[in-house]
Amino acid sequence: KKTTKRIVYFAIIALFTLCMLQTWSRGAWLGLLLEIFVFLLLSAPRLLKHTVLGLPAASVGAMLFFPQVIDRFKSIGDLSDTSVSYRISAWKGIAKMISANRFLGVGFGEPSFLAVYPLFAYSGATAVKHSHSLYLQILVETGALGLVLFLGAMVVFAKDCLKSVFARRQNCGIIAAGLSAVVGSLFMGLTDHIWYNSRVFMCFWLVVALTNFEIRKERAFEN
Repeated sequence: KKTTKRIVYFAIIALFTLCMLQTWSRGAWLGLLLEIFVFLLLSAPRLLKHTVLGLPAASVGAMLFFPQVIDRFKSIGDLSDTSVSYRISAWKGIAKMISANRFLGVGFGEPSFLAVYPLFAYSGATAVKHSHSLYLQILVETGALGLVLFLGAMVVFAKDCLKSVFARRQNCGIIAAGLSAVVGSLFMGLTDHIWYNSRVFMCFWLVVALTNFEIRKERAFEN
């Protein structure tokens, strides 16, 4: 509630936003926008109308100061874009790979992937090192069983978070932030293998663990 703290937090957010723009990742940008929407919806729904009113101004500002970002957004779904066409070619080969190892997958890690993928690769996408999708990668490595277990864990996590948020417990803002971060990451995971970097993998599960800790701490306090 203090003005100085607001300024500090705003500066940190601005720095994070600039870093996000520098990644040049469309999936990350869309994931961030979804995170903001989910967080406001859960913790401060009254602010959503201000967010909607501010979107036109933000769009104009983006066109003036970040025209390359707008062009990058426009290329989403454009099959002539090399990164899009490359992913589609890779996914075709990976779909065949999954169908041949559908229940238990081929095993964890890049060595296992590289040992099998060339057998199913399409021309133009032979140098692929992962699935360019978190969900496809889980299917490749652990099969349908692994994907079902992962999605089940995420559903349970979301249910516990929403239960705490709707109960308006003291730490519901932290829990809403944790859930929003996970939702945004999972959305980005549709078209990116976000766990390719082990540090991102660790950050993801640390957020899940710390959010779970907040949920259980509040329950223990109530009991």
